[in-house]
Amino acid sequence: MKKYYRIVDVDGENFKSLFHSVMNGRRNMPKNMWIKAIKRIGWEGASGPKYRTGFHVLPTLEECQKYAGKFKIKDRRRIISLHCRDLRKKKHSPSGVLLAGEIFIPQDCEVHPLI
Repeated sequence: MKKYYRIVDVDGENFKSLFHSVMNGRRNMPKNMWIKAIKRIGWEGASGPKYRTGFHVLPTLEECQKYAGKFKIKDRRRIISLHCRDLRKKKHSPSGVLLAGEIFIPQDCEVHPLI
């Protein structure tokens, strides 16, 4: 199965989404199980374009490292490898960001620092 990459917050051995809850109102992202995205309408910034939400992922580590340059906080953030289902392009994004309907983080996923 193809690997994709995502930026996460690291809390000890746990991964957390950057901004929004993932399951049960929490940002924790469990390993070794498929996690479904919460389906709702989101928007970029305060008044940007609206879109159907999903997990933000990138197709390569290199693209994810480049995308990570947008973030100021880097000390507790990492890039992880994962698997995805139900992928679609984030149409209004200038980068190669994809939106996944489901993600799976293997126990032995790759973990890379942001550079």
